[in-house]
Amino acid sequence: MTTILSKDEYITERALAELWGVKRNTLQKWRSAGVGPKYVRRVGRIIYRKADLIEFERDQTYQGAGKKVK
Repeated sequence: MTTILSKDEYITERALAELWGVKRNTLQKWRSAGVGPKYVRRVGRIIYRKADLIEFERDQTYQGAGKKVK
C-alpha cells in the first residue's frame, strides 16, 4: 500500500536540523547508526513524517532522575 504524504504531513531534513538545532550531518549519522526518528526516502530525498517526529520526541522525554515519561 502506497501512502501519499501532503506537504503539511512531513518536514525536510534541512528544516528538521534547523528546528532541533543540529547539523544535517548529525541526522545523517543517526540514520546510519539506526537511531533517531523514522524517515522516508523519496527519489533520493530524505523527509520525516511529523507524526513520527512527535512519537520520537515522546519516546525521548524524561522527567527527573532519568525517568522516562510514559
